[in-house]
Amino acid sequence: MSFFKKLFGDYSKKEIKRITPLKDKVLALEEEYSKLSDSELQAKTPEFKERLAGGETLDDILPEAFAACREASWRVLKLKHYPVQILGGIVLHQGRIAEMKTGEGKTLVATPPTSTRWAARASTSSRSTITSPAATPNGWARSIASWG
Repeated sequence: MSFFKKLFGDYSKKEIKRITPLKDKVLALEEEYSKLSDSELQAKTPEFKERLAGGETLDDILPEAFAACREASWRVLKLKHYPVQILGGIVLHQGRIAEMKTGEGKTLVATPPTSTRWAARASTSSRSTITSPAATPNGWARSIASWG
């Protein structure tokens, strides 16, 4: 390990440490959101839109919106975001690039920030090398959003 790395630390590790509390807030909502009926969970999207119209920001609603997307993903796709995927989603939400290894679920990572931005009617763009349109971040996010 280089002298500078020892002195200043690893940037990625610092960033993960910085956003881990947000991930923990999302995961802490799992039990509450899993108990919601389908209609109660679907009602979260208009609630988020209302809150955003009332002056809250995407960052303000992030934990709840990501938790709602995570639960909707489980109900619609039978896929639940792992903690590392929530971290990756937070990074994407912040407009940064999330680098992940093969098999870590990059496609699923994009659904919370995409769904959250759609609720706000904000622009969103994601790119994937997957050839099946249904299995792309936008395809999965569209499935989740149209359910809710």
